Amino acid sequence: STENGVVTRTNGFRYNPLPTLTTVAPDNGPLTGGNTVVLTGTNLGGTVNVSFGAAQATVISGSPDNTTLTVLAPAGTSAGLVDVTLFSSTNGPAGKTGAYRYNPLPTLTLPLVPNSGPLAGGTDITINGTGFGGTVNVTVGGRTAVVQSVNAAKTQVVARTPAGAAAIAVDVVLASTTNGNVTATAAFTYNPPPEIFTVAPATGPQIGGTVVVISGNNYFGTVNVTIGAVAATVL
Repeated sequence: STENGVVTRTNGFRYNPLPTLTTVAPDNGPLTGGNTVVLTGTNLGGTVNVSFGAAQATVISGSPDNTTLTVLAPAGTSAGLVDVTLFSSTNGPAGKTGAYRYNPLPTLTLPLVPNSGPLAGGTDITINGTGFGGTVNVTVGGRTAVVQSVNAAKTQVVARTPAGAAAIAVDVVLASTTNGNVTATAAFTYNPPPEIFTVAPATGPQIGGTVVVISGNNYFGTVNVTIGAVAATVL
């Protein structure tokens, strides 16, 4: 002060070390965002803001020793690498160039093979496309299908249909933990179950060989007939 002089307080202010950002795990995720990502480093104290590219992530928690942050990745604008940056209110900025990759959304090639099956479910459908990475889940008509296999190229999934709610065309949704979701509208049709109205004649010799006519509905595809648990020959 020009009127009062000079006073000094020894060690009155601390400069905190800059933060560091060493790992981003996982280092990739769907373009839609919303997946959990853990950032590891040092001096991640105070209030920390995190960005993936130009988009701000949601910080869920930080460790007591200020070495990890758990965040929700924001949605990206396009597939590809982005920088991950952070700013700590107590320690300042840090970043890692090209540390996170936004994966392209999955695609489906229609028709499914086959694209119809019995209402009871149990049909193995082959789904072709791209971007079937990570853990893949499939729903048919809003019900969970059992994934049987995913090929190494992540371009083909085989899934077993669940029982349907009604004999109608339904949406098929494929969800990949690394690439996101894709919907094929009305891509699978549940067929109505077959019905038997009449069997004529209704009797015959024990040795077999009787030609029997079975009348009813919905006898599509390959038809097998049993009489008393014994396979009959379909003519």
